[in-house]
Amino acid sequence: MTVRLRMLAALGAAAALTLSGCSSDGSGSGPTAAPSSSTASGEPSTSTPTSPATVAPVSLTAGQQKVLAANSRLTTSLFALSTASVAVRTASNLATQRKAVADSVAAGRASLARERAAAYGTVRNCTLVRSNESATFSAAAQTRAAVGAQQAGTSRMRASIVPLRAAMARVSADLAALHTALAAEPHPPAVLTAAEVQQALTAASTLASTTFSSASATDAKGSAALGNAAQLSGSASTIASKAC
Repeated sequence: MTVRLRMLAALGAAAALTLSGCSSDGSGSGPTAAPSSSTASGEPSTSTPTSPATVAPVSLTAGQQKVLAANSRLTTSLFALSTASVAVRTASNLATQRKAVADSVAAGRASLARERAAAYGTVRNCTLVRSNESATFSAAAQTRAAVGAQQAGTSRMRASIVPLRAAMARVSADLAALHTALAAEPHPPAVLTAAEVQQALTAASTLASTTFSSASATDAKGSAALGNAAQLSGSASTIASKAC
């Protein structure tokens, strides 16, 4: 995941800048060895003790702090965009509803075929005709219920696109703010790149478009299923009235 790796790199850079001014014991200077008072021969030592090397603290300029703050806001908005994208994909899972619609229409066709065979076969059986007429009506009712559930699902799909687009707008605004902060700082720290952010925005835009199109196509198929169910019910009623 390129974007997440860059996020970690940016946060790591900020931490490194902050911690680089600290010494190993946290006091700013290392321990100093006490000079020896005598040599091996018992005479006073003439050596001069040396001080340990110290690291000069590194501080961030005001411009660098603004860059890191803008990058932090952009990172947060990118996570929000990712969360919104997951919500859209979850709302788009209508496999169960689509199967229920298809199965109910298939059941209606099968019932009508059995009714027709009972009415116009070698031996007419009005009991089977009426039984399969009722089965066709029942299948049509199931189709109406299944299409209703499916339409509720497509409504959720469309509703989930709204927060996704809002998250996209937030990312775009935060990216522009980061560009402004970068332009004003001659020595900016490492941050997310425009290419990485644009990749995330493009993916979200594609997801929004395909989800809306999928919802419309699913509704169209639901309307067609209702029409088929009504036609099957009408045929079942006509056959029963003529044959029995």
